[in-house]
Amino acid sequence: MDFRSSLPWSLICAFSAFAGLTSAAEAGAPNGKQLLPVDVAALLKTFAGYVGIKEEPMGSNNGVMVNKFNASCGLRPSDHAPWCASVAHYGYMVNGAPDRPGAYSPSWYSKARVIPAALVQPGDVGLIYFPSKGRYAHTIAAIERVNRSGRIVTSYVTLEGNTNAMGSREGDSFARRVRPADTVKIVRWTK
Repeated sequence: MDFRSSLPWSLICAFSAFAGLTSAAEAGAPNGKQLLPVDVAALLKTFAGYVGIKEEPMGSNNGVMVNKFNASCGLRPSDHAPWCASVAHYGYMVNGAPDRPGAYSPSWYSKARVIPAALVQPGDVGLIYFPSKGRYAHTIAAIERVNRSGRIVTSYVTLEGNTNAMGSREGDSFARRVRPADTVKIVRWTK
């Protein structure tokens, strides 16, 4: 008898990933179903291609590509809007998923979309909470890699915009960063 047929799928996924019976990506994909609405390799290639994009002039929240990212969310260059969330929106849009949240980081958060660390996979979106603002105030466009020590998730390699070498949310470039796992809330946008 296969006991799995009587258990909720989410419990099977969590147990399988925790016990090391399967990878988190395999555990989260029933019957081989693709979890994200886009090709993850293409999405990551898109975001990796943005590494090194900088604001022009620095500190302006403007620049050729920054303006393109913000325009995808209905913002004008004269808005000088932070662009961490709009670059995530743009990357999903150019990869065939135009219905992502826009340029406001808190709109990317949904309790129903939160993913436990054991199930995080490349392509998931990260959010950073800022107590001084009382909200999620920085959007990580994509998790590129999950780093583990044994079975414990320790950090994520991220692809994110409007950041800098110090990891600020008020940065001036798109960068690849390493963030401690306990500082990032992960959400998955499946549809």
